[in-house]
This record gives sequence, structure tokens and C-alpha cells, in this order.
Amino acid sequence: MFSFIHGSNNSRPRGFGSLAMATALAIAITSGIFAITASAQEAPSQGSQTETAPQNGGGHWHHHKRPSVDKQVKHLTKALKLSDDQQAKVRRALEDQHNQMEQIRSDSSLSRDDRFNKMKGIRDSTNTQIKTVLNEDQQKKFEEIQQKHQKRHERA
Repeated sequence: MFSFIHGSNNSRPRGFGSLAMATALAIAITSGIFAITASAQEAPSQGSQTETAPQNGGGHWHHHKRPSVDKQVKHLTKALKLSDDQQAKVRRALEDQHNQMEQIRSDSSLSRDDRFNKMKGIRDSTNTQIKTVLNEDQQKKFEEIQQKHQKRHERA
């Protein structure tokens, strides 16, 4: 009776279900590892907009997506209610910043600290240029946006 309940007439070898389950699990895990490895190995293209930044001051670097000039202008236009003339001036300032930053990123002779300091100077200069085209209310809002952005990066 015991052999009848456990299906002794079944032609499957004992433990076959466990083996099939282990094989399926191994395939699933391996597929996941390959997918993770493949996505991690995808290097950003030369023209992509990624920027390295320190994380928690621990010397660990990771990539951040930088918004395009178009997205930055669109965001500032919405947040600050920029006029067409202001949008054009902000766009020029951001495009100039982008070009200068690309030159610094491609300059392998600079140390990490020099690169960081030059980029900070460029960002500060761009922000000053942007503020000059804003009215008083827009300047206050722009400073609030910058402070929020800075706090977010300090926490990252």
C-alpha cells in the first residue's frame, strides 16, 4: 500500500523533481546574473551625458545622468516662468557651461581635485550669468532651486 501511494509504478528516478527544480533555479539565477552583468558592462557612449560624483565623501564614485540643456531650460522655464528672451539667454549660458565642462572632462592632465574645482567655478559662473537675466522674484526662486539641489547632492 505504501508503494501505491508514493507512485512506485512511476518510471521517474527518485529525486527527479528536486533535480528539475534545482536546474530551473540555476537557470533563473544564471540568467539574472548575465542580465545584471550585461547591464553593468554597458559603458556610456562618448556623447552620453553622465557625470561622476563622489558619494557620501567615501571616495566611491558613481554615474549620474545630467539633464540635457533642453531639459534644464524647460525645467527653469516652468519653475521661473521665463520669457522667450530669458530662455534664450539661459540656454546660451547653459550651452557654454556644457561645452566648458566637456573640455574639462576630456582633459586627462587634471587631477580629480583640479577638475572638481574648475567645474565648480564654471557652475558658479553660469549661475551668476543666469541670475543676471532674472527679475528679483525669479532670482529668489532660482536660489531656492539651487539650495534644494545642493541638499540633495549632500545626502547622496
